[in-house]
Amino acid sequence: MKIANAVKSANPPSDDEINGAKALLAESAEEYLNTMDRLCACIVRGLVNEDVYRRDFRNWIDETVREFPDDFRAGTRYFHVLRCHNQWKDEKSAKDPTVMALLNSSNP
Repeated sequence: MKIANAVKSANPPSDDEINGAKALLAESAEEYLNTMDRLCACIVRGLVNEDVYRRDFRNWIDETVREFPDDFRAGTRYFHVLRCHNQWKDEKSAKDPTVMALLNSSNP
């Protein structure tokens, strides 16, 4: 890879190399999000056991939504990811003893 060679030789990368790396990074992020959306589509459609996948992937999905906030705004292409994230986040909050204590303490 040209960028790796430029770093090894201590020569700064050219603008073309930087732009190429940025394009590759953007493409990789899109593939990552598309893959996650396909997984979440299978979960939403009931093609896999949601309970098992929730346990295994809830934190990964939460982290991804936090890391790529611009990709999860209104009208997102990754609506299956957002659907799982929002549904599981609400379920997690409802079962969290800290959240439940706060809710109960706010009721007179």
